[in-house]
Amino acid sequence: MHRLDKDTSGLIILAKNDHAHQWLQNQFKQRRVEKVYLALVDGQPPTPTGRIEAPIERDPAHRKRMAVVPPGKGREAITEYFTKEGFLRHTLLKVHPITGRTHQIRVHMAFLGAQLLGIRFMDTRNLLFQLNGIFCMQLSLQFACLVSKRNHL
Repeated sequence: MHRLDKDTSGLIILAKNDHAHQWLQNQFKQRRVEKVYLALVDGQPPTPTGRIEAPIERDPAHRKRMAVVPPGKGREAITEYFTKEGFLRHTLLKVHPITGRTHQIRVHMAFLGAQLLGIRFMDTRNLLFQLNGIFCMQLSLQFACLVSKRNHL
């Protein structure tokens, strides 16, 4: 149905049969599934809340990484974020990816200058603590039930 990025944690939806699989797959395509994550970032984003509309594709300089690219290139990617709490050198964010691009949250946060904590290639000299994995976890996943057609968390 969907995937979680490597080194993150969260929720997964499984379909018990082909009919349910098609139903859920259609909801993801139509962007009816709401995903909410909790993320700890280095520093703070430029504003306490915001909406990032920046296309993403493979980084031409580093083919294994994804990156924000100029408008007209890449695939549409939209992420909303809300500050939950600020700390000395870090910020706890509630993040809502509207689209579902590969590494979307980490790419958009890095684009803002507020990189997710725990990413392997980040500079870790100023961290207050060490992490085993990325501090980004899925809090909720809301979708319509095949039988009742009501939203479920």
